[in-house]
Parts: sequence; structure tokens; C-alpha cells
Amino acid sequence: IIYELHRVAPSVLTTVIGTVSNSLVDHTPSKRLRVVKLLGRLFYDSKTNMATDYAACFREWLNRVNDTDVPVRLAMVKYLVAILTNKREKIVLDEVTGKLCFLLDYDPSAEVRLAAVRQVCDFAYRNEVAPDLLLSIGRRVSAKHKVQRKDALSGLSQIYFKNYLHKRVVPVH
Repeated sequence: IIYELHRVAPSVLTTVIGTVSNSLVDHTPSKRLRVVKLLGRLFYDSKTNMATDYAACFREWLNRVNDTDVPVRLAMVKYLVAILTNKREKIVLDEVTGKLCFLLDYDPSAEVRLAAVRQVCDFAYRNEVAPDLLLSIGRRVSAKHKVQRKDALSGLSQIYFKNYLHKRVVPVH
């Protein structure tokens, strides 16, 4: 209901967003996950500037990258990459990039790091990304987990081929 209300009349959500963001620190993981997903959908919507209009709530939502529950952090990866896709505000992009780098470098779960590697590499193949994100992906090349190493290396090599080698190889054909 809140998301649909946002689509129809975003100005009505002034007090609702603050109330919803208070549930981000709820002790129930399922409730935190639902709130993370709802706020993620609101923040990545390309038609509004919810992230800048409700900056305090946005920062509180960003802090969920430190959540104890793995599904919450996996949802954060998904929505952070979606925000990179839909937003152009430098402040928002810098904060999102920083949180994605944090997840790639320091998340205790190999599953979250692997999801971040895959989604960031897919995004970087289609779009230009901050060098910090590519460096964080590069640090995954020396990870202990074989799948992380493989995905990071193949993702970086595909990005390199598309952005650099492809321009030089085409004239050779």
C-alpha cells in the first residue's frame, strides 16, 4: 500500500517514511527484510528523489549493510545496484558506491560477497562505474573461495574487453 501510495501521491509519505524507517532496527529479521525491500524500491524509483528528500532515512537504510541477517544484506546488494542504475545525484551515488565497496571487501558472508561481485560486474559491463568498485572487485580475485575468484576475474576480464580491447580488436577483423 505504501509503495502504491508513493506512486500516486509522494507528498503524503512525509510522516510515513520516518515511521517505516524506525522498523529497520526491529528485532525480527523478517520485518527488517520487508522494510529494507520497501524502502529499497522507494529509493531506487527513477521518478522521484526519495534518497535526497529523506536523507536521514536513506542513511539509516544504508546502515543495513551491517545487518546480522544474510537475506537482509543480500536484498541490500540488489537495491544498491538498482540505485546505481536509476539515480544520477552524486551524493547518492557516492554513498551507495561506498556501501557496495564495504560489502565486497568486508562482509562476513561469502554468499553476500559473491552476489555483490556478480551484480556489480553485470552492472559495470553495461554502465560506467566508480574506480573504487572495480578495485573492490579486483580484491576479490585473491579471495579464498574459488567461485568468488572465478567470478571476479571473469567479470573484470569481460569489462576490460568491452571497454578497452574491443575498440582495438575490431579494426583487425
